[in-house]
Amino acid sequence: MNVDAVDAFFKATESFADAMVPTVAYVSWTRQGRQIVVKARLRLTLQGLDVAYRRFEWNGVIAETFPLAQIEKSQREFIEDILKGNLNSPNGLIEFPPQHGGGHAGQFVELHPDGLEQQSRTLVLQIRGDDQNSPLNFMPLDWDLKAADPPYDSLGELFQDFGLGLLIVVEK
Repeated sequence: MNVDAVDAFFKATESFADAMVPTVAYVSWTRQGRQIVVKARLRLTLQGLDVAYRRFEWNGVIAETFPLAQIEKSQREFIEDILKGNLNSPNGLIEFPPQHGGGHAGQFVELHPDGLEQQSRTLVLQIRGDDQNSPLNFMPLDWDLKAADPPYDSLGELFQDFGLGLLIVVEK
């Protein structure tokens, strides 16, 4: 893992960190009997904005969003846990396996495209794990989510609803 990326993220956010509420959102799915993170975000939201706990679960797919304070972790502790292969949630640990060669890849993006679409500056620390943990074929999942309560048209729509941006498919 590029430790410089983590340090750059904290340096860039330290001046306004006290005005923000760290919020986590993720989608995971069951693979070979294990709950694995597909995508997650730690977002800094302005204090005073309503950040509600939400959870969706359907046939092995879980989506959740919660304030980081709900699990009593600091931003740095949360990121350290991610780098150790675990995402802490109010409902327990979810695996975030390292890349095939070991470890996680990290990158700090000062002007993330998601923010540019909303005409705001969005700082993002990206941490990637094992791309093999993403579903290979989304169509069965998409059809299953149409029958969920509430229904989602696709896994991509679930990502959007939980603030995770676009679903990025990595060619394997």
